[in-house]
Amino acid sequence: DLESELVPHRLDLRLLLDDLPFLDAAALLIDMARDAPADLLAPGAGEAIAMLAAQRVVDAESSFAIEHLHYESSTLQASLDGRIVASEEAAMTSVGTARLEIAGLPALGRRLEEHAQSGDAETRDVVEIVTLMQMAGRPVSGEETIRHIYDLALTADGHVHLNGDDMGSLIEALAQ
Repeated sequence: DLESELVPHRLDLRLLLDDLPFLDAAALLIDMARDAPADLLAPGAGEAIAMLAAQRVVDAESSFAIEHLHYESSTLQASLDGRIVASEEAAMTSVGTARLEIAGLPALGRRLEEHAQSGDAETRDVVEIVTLMQMAGRPVSGEETIRHIYDLALTADGHVHLNGDDMGSLIEALAQ
């Protein structure tokens, strides 16, 4: 069963969150609840609170670092390391870098192709995503399997680079 092959038998995740404005966010919610409790239940209140919270994170120049993520299943292995920092000056409100390495995509693609032969439309969509991931990644031959590497960089001027290539036009096309 393909789904059971993707269930991780090892998952290691270490996050580092710095300079989060917890006290500021708590004070904001307390003030809102005290001054206008009905506003908390109004339509769109959740989105407004989320936008205010996001702005506070940017103002505090909070950072989010994936110190380490490692995922292993019988079919796929992946690791991710990086550091993304909220920045008010950055065009996309964040700057930083991350590296994702995935081993086993070709084998996963073959297994998905076999499964898609049954006519499952959702599986065909996943096959397309895995194919795009293989095309976008930088392949590196390893001991037993090919690894695909994805070096992501978010720059202060708003550019998104994947393995050194500017992804701006692709991101714009996908947004439309």
